[in-house]
Amino acid sequence: MKIFLKKRASILLGFLLFLSAVQVALVFISLDPERGFFEVRSEVLTVMAVFFLVQFSITVLLIAQLPYYLRKYLRTINEIMSEVSSGNYNVDIDLEEYGKLRDKEMVEIVSSFNKMMDIILRFDNLKKQKIQEQRARLIALLNLTENGFIILNKKGDVVYVNYLTALYFPTIQESINMIDTHFRFDIDKNIQSYITKAIKEKNKLMPKNFYMQTLGRHINLKSEIVRDSNGDFDGMVIGIYNLDSKTDRVKKDNPEQDQQSPSKNESYL
Repeated sequence: MKIFLKKRASILLGFLLFLSAVQVALVFISLDPERGFFEVRSEVLTVMAVFFLVQFSITVLLIAQLPYYLRKYLRTINEIMSEVSSGNYNVDIDLEEYGKLRDKEMVEIVSSFNKMMDIILRFDNLKKQKIQEQRARLIALLNLTENGFIILNKKGDVVYVNYLTALYFPTIQESINMIDTHFRFDIDKNIQSYITKAIKEKNKLMPKNFYMQTLGRHINLKSEIVRDSNGDFDGMVIGIYNLDSKTDRVKKDNPEQDQQSPSKNESYL
């Protein structure tokens, strides 16, 4: 359905001007000097009253219909804004087809919206790429360290574990909840209790040192608070230090050397 608002408004205004011209013409025709004053006055008043009622009716109809046509006319812009507000920037409008049904000015507005959407979409994609690059760098950095790291949200859900943590504690995985999950005794008594206390208190705890029987050495735990843009508690970062011993690093970096190196007894033979 074609909706040329400017065209319709021009037709209605032109019709009103035409009625005014007809009214003036009838008034001049009624001014016959051979007729009596009261007869002329009565006829003029009748003409003016009739045309006033017609013009008034058209004006009321125009005012009543204007909001409906405006809503219908601006429906496309409303749809675009609804999509944008819901986070969908992939709104594609066929301007050539749309221009057949709307005024030129309206097409220009929608075309500007299309350009704005393209800019927003490109910026959004660049922002996502930048976030992914930063995340990849951060993960690479954490995996290169000689310590374990666990990143948790404010509910205690594991958001990320680095390579060493996953290597020594395979039961600590991403997306599990460190407060509700049941672990083996050494993790439950030390790491899980430390994390649970930090999350519940929403505060940085003093470092904790404990002996890990399964690893055969002491482990240090440290915590740091993660805050959102408003400064509110949003999670924790737990550092597990002394997790990767020197002997373990040598074995991981040089597995063949560990297999080929002679034992003490063999060296004396």
